[in-house]
Amino acid sequence: MKSYVIFINMDGKAEVMINSDKVALNEGQILLSEPATFSLITENGVKLLGIQITKK
Repeated sequence: MKSYVIFINMDGKAEVMINSDKVALNEGQILLSEPATFSLITENGVKLLGIQITKK
């Protein structure tokens, strides 16, 4: 089964590490990835909505 993870940034700004890749996620942006090791850093907080989708 193929799976994907979607993060929607509802409010704030974050720097996201996906495995060893770094990306900026600003308010209103969407991050789509295959499952991975995620970590994030934010200065003033962030509100994220995370969804995992599996395709059979």
